[in-house]
Amino acid sequence: MARAQGVTTNLLLALEAEPNAGDPLLTRLAAERREGLVRALAQIGLAARAITLLEKRRLRALPLKGAVLAGTVYEVEADRPMTDVDVLVLEGAEEALAALDGAGFAEIARGDHACAFADPASGGILELHWSLTSCPGLFPLDAEGLWARSRAGRAPLARLPSAEDLLVQLALHAAFQHGLVLSLVQWLDFRRLLERERLDLALVRRLAREAKAETSLGAALLVAEAVVAAPVPPELRDGMSLPHGLQRWLAPRLCDPLAFVHPSPPALARLRWELLAGRRTALLARTLDSRAPGAGATLSARLWRAVRRAATLAQRHLFRRRAASRPVAAVAGADACGETTLAEALLRDCLDSFDHVRLTVTGGCMQPSLHDGDTVLLVGPRRRRPLLGDVVLARLADGLRLHRLVWGPPLAFPRMRWRTKADRAALVDPGLAAADILGTVVAVEGRSGSVRDVPRALASLASAVWARQRRAA
Repeated sequence: MARAQGVTTNLLLALEAEPNAGDPLLTRLAAERREGLVRALAQIGLAARAITLLEKRRLRALPLKGAVLAGTVYEVEADRPMTDVDVLVLEGAEEALAALDGAGFAEIARGDHACAFADPASGGILELHWSLTSCPGLFPLDAEGLWARSRAGRAPLARLPSAEDLLVQLALHAAFQHGLVLSLVQWLDFRRLLERERLDLALVRRLAREAKAETSLGAALLVAEAVVAAPVPPELRDGMSLPHGLQRWLAPRLCDPLAFVHPSPPALARLRWELLAGRRTALLARTLDSRAPGAGATLSARLWRAVRRAATLAQRHLFRRRAASRPVAAVAGADACGETTLAEALLRDCLDSFDHVRLTVTGGCMQPSLHDGDTVLLVGPRRRRPLLGDVVLARLADGLRLHRLVWGPPLAFPRMRWRTKADRAALVDPGLAAADILGTVVAVEGRSGSVRDVPRALASLASAVWARQRRAA
């Protein structure tokens, strides 16, 4: 649990203060901290290489979030674990994307505000942002001011955002982007920043006002205070004026701080609606007409994109309501296969943040539907509910596998476990909970049509049952 929340160092320091702490556990945690330092330095180096690459194209860029915090408000970079590193390009998003692509970075996911790349050298993940949040334009980005206020950093990062800009960025990320549900270490970012940086509070208020992020800042600070006892200065607290609807929504939840800690489900749509009180028309417009750099800008393209986006959001909302109405036992057991790996955490984060993720198939267990080397487009369960016959990315005892869902919705009842099976395997995989399905394959690049095949799924299930009966006999 400490590893999933990014606070293994806190556990290590707490155990070191205990006279009877077990030596094996301390040794293991200390070793993990050393390994984490190597990983964190490599990730920060990745951000620096990307920024240098963009500078050669005369594109200004700054690191964001964890890459900045790890080297400024934490004693050791390993104490701020990251699944990826974030870089904000201040101009020329299309040119920046082309520069990374030309340097060999492999695009794995793209949204309306950022694009995730895999570094061919280290295997690390880089998110290139051209907006701080999705729905670009809702929170104006003052590129010139951000650059003018930036400060000198420590090698290999030459420049960092100002501490005041960083606080506003963290608040937008927490409130608007993630619905005020973060890991513990991400909430600790607020506490560390408030404790260890000498903030110009008047400047913080001005930046939040100019970015139209005052409500997001106020909500994020209230929650950070409740979750990790962040020392919110009276000057900021007194300036918080939250909409009445948001106050009513927050009040009961602030009495239960774990409601704001991952893996609690975020009420993202409701929270965005309350955060944008007075600007809801703009919220709807930006949500429906969200496009990445290079997307069509003609009226017909924008209308078609809005229709598709509305249909996707309606489907996602319906799926969430159905999931919320099921007993907890139906989605329990997400950790039945062991602790979440870094790769799985990264995939879940990408699937939650982006419209789709591109994965390369390895192995031939799904032939002829999928071949070794195929590139598939994967979407998360919030965007597309897994259905019988789909090829899904499932968390099994031996790792993540692309297998076909041979027993699941709409045939499986809410309390029943789902089943997957490789098309070329004889037997089905062990039973799964809905939370064990990370995503669904919706397309294969270079191929038309869907890989969903209900008859194949039912035939595969029947053959597996027959094979099991023969073995039992």
